[in-house]
Amino acid sequence: MGADMKVRRDILLAALMLVAACGASNAQGIGDNAGTVPGVGVLPAGSINDSFITTSTSSPPTTTPLPGSQVGKLVPGNRVIIIGDSIIASTSSRYGRNMCDALVPLGWQVQVEAETGRFIEFGNEVLKQQLDAGWDAAVVFLGTNFSAGKIEHFRTELDKIVRQLSPRPVVLLTVTDDRLDRQAVNEAIRSMAVTYPSVIVLDWGKTSAETPGVLSKDGIHLSDEGRAVLATNVAFVLGEAPVQPGKCLASAFTDDSAGNVNGVGSATTVPRRPPTTTTVKPTTSTNPAATSTTVKPVTSTSVAPTTTAPTATVAPTTVAQTAPTTAPTLPPTEP
Repeated sequence: MGADMKVRRDILLAALMLVAACGASNAQGIGDNAGTVPGVGVLPAGSINDSFITTSTSSPPTTTPLPGSQVGKLVPGNRVIIIGDSIIASTSSRYGRNMCDALVPLGWQVQVEAETGRFIEFGNEVLKQQLDAGWDAAVVFLGTNFSAGKIEHFRTELDKIVRQLSPRPVVLLTVTDDRLDRQAVNEAIRSMAVTYPSVIVLDWGKTSAETPGVLSKDGIHLSDEGRAVLATNVAFVLGEAPVQPGKCLASAFTDDSAGNVNGVGSATTVPRRPPTTTTVKPTTSTNPAATSTTVKPVTSTSVAPTTTAPTATVAPTTVAQTAPTTAPTLPPTEP
């Protein structure tokens, strides 16, 4: 690991520990051998059980997991796929790059597969192409775009996503529940943690509702601060990867023609990063008759898998987790 990357990792880990250290024990039981706090995440216990330190819903709500609780403690490798709609797309490398900036220093090889205007079916579309790429964990944030009256269809498609990814740990994020149908979506998301012991529910719906400044004017999409906060929340749940180094992997799904990552009518925009190009200066011969040549860069979008999916299942209990609501300040990185 390079010196700059190690410094970034140490800063991020220290920041997460500092925010989390403010907590105090406050767990409530749900079912047998399980604990939760309303509005926070759900982690597969067994390695954690009641070992969380949590605050109330005051700002910033925090939870400190003890060793063994974060995803990095539950998997053998460091490859994570992050699937979503415009909200996740705005944190991808072609826009804010927040996910890679937060996770790569922790050792994760991160592939963000997210496009604007996508519904729950998009998750299975991504997995049809990417499932066999050797993932150790997954993060899924779909449900903001929802067809009213089709909650059972949503539940079926989400179940299919989780089932395909099992027994890998899968982090599911709740959506901003500004309408009754989104509340039904969040109930379906939380129900996956009951069916699948490998599911972790990170309650972005509550965080986005209670943290000022993280949403844009439409009340759903992310502000600049919100993108950093969301990425830090995900980093908190994943923790440090068990192997190094981290890497920002190329995305296979990049079609944002269905909308704006800021939402309809937003006054702000996330600048789209231009594709990275390499310029090779022409070489000139001492022979006056010789002409200069330009070599075009060769790029590739394919990513070869580096690890295989874990075969062990995660113990079937759940405990509570709230991720930090403020993002640490990191040194600038190369785009």
